[in-house]
Amino acid sequence: MLRSSARRLALLLPPGGSNIELNSRSFVPAEVEPECQDRRRLGIRVFNLQIDGEAVGLDDPAVWPVGSHPLERGANGHAWRWTRERLALPAGTRLVVIDTCPESQVYGMQPADATVTRLQDLG
Repeated sequence: MLRSSARRLALLLPPGGSNIELNSRSFVPAEVEPECQDRRRLGIRVFNLQIDGEAVGLDDPAVWPVGSHPLERGANGHAWRWTRERLALPAGTRLVVIDTCPESQVYGMQPADATVTRLQDLG
């Protein structure tokens, strides 16, 4: 994993992967902030996703139905999706670039490792 900035992660995968998923840490907002009622298990807050150099729309059903929560929009019109603990990626994916929120703002503390703790090729 390469971190090109506090908000951008880049993952270069070996060739030939068939069942690829991105695994991440997760949290439940209501367990981090007592006044929050959100009981969803959230992984990575994704603002932009590129797979092999191509932008993936946040509403693209080829990528998002498995391993993510529905599309959300802020008052400013910016859209994002939360992953769960796992996000399936298309077979043969080589390069994944994710624009996200810095983990200290998401998880409430600095992680021991990077936001993405394990990338596994299950093929």
